[in-house]
Amino acid sequence: MNNMSYKNGSKLSKQKRSERIMNRSIANLIRAEFAMEKGQDNKASRLLKKAAKQENRSINVEDREMGNLKFKSSK
Repeated sequence: MNNMSYKNGSKLSKQKRSERIMNRSIANLIRAEFAMEKGQDNKASRLLKKAAKQENRSINVEDREMGNLKFKSSK
C-alpha cells in the first residue's frame, strides 16, 4: 500500500494532520450552527464542546509538527 493512509475506504488527502483536525472542528461548528437554528440546543452544545476539543487538539498537534513540545516526557 505504499505508505498511504485510508479511512473508510477512501484515501486521505496529503494535508498535515493538524489541518485535517481543524477542518473537522470547523465542520462540527457548522453542524452546531444548524442545530441551533432548528432549536436542538442539547445537540448544539454537544457539537460545540466536541469542536472546542478538536481545536485544542489541532493546536497541540501543530506544535508537535513544528517541533515545539510544551511538555517533554520525564524519561
